[in-house]
Amino acid sequence: MWFWYAISASVLWGLNYVGSQYLLKYLTSFEILFLESLLLVVVLFIWFYFNHEVKGVFIKLNNLKLLAVFLTCATIYVLAVICIFKSITLSNASYAAIIEACYPIFTMIFAYLILGEVQFTLTSLIGCGFILAGLVIINVR
Repeated sequence: MWFWYAISASVLWGLNYVGSQYLLKYLTSFEILFLESLLLVVVLFIWFYFNHEVKGVFIKLNNLKLLAVFLTCATIYVLAVICIFKSITLSNASYAAIIEACYPIFTMIFAYLILGEVQFTLTSLIGCGFILAGLVIINVR
């Protein structure tokens, strides 16, 4: 099942990249990020409210380590979105998405450095090889 969720996310991200390329002709990166965030806050507040989970979220964030990791991840996410928007603006959605698709390599490195998890397997290393080959091919154009 995890595989289909990952494929679904990939399809949705692809659609989002194309939509973002269109929006970036009329809105700045910060305007898009603000509007997306505003929509997300409204939708998730309604979700948490009707599932009686609003209070639980804030109780969990009383854990200072959890709060620090959350704030770090949220900041990283915002910076990554701004970077990809800038990349789309300077090239196009397809090239930006292909280059950004090298993130699994960094995921494996950071999983090892931060979590101490070894996620390097023969198949993942072969996949990384294909990713790097794709980066070289795209960059040579």
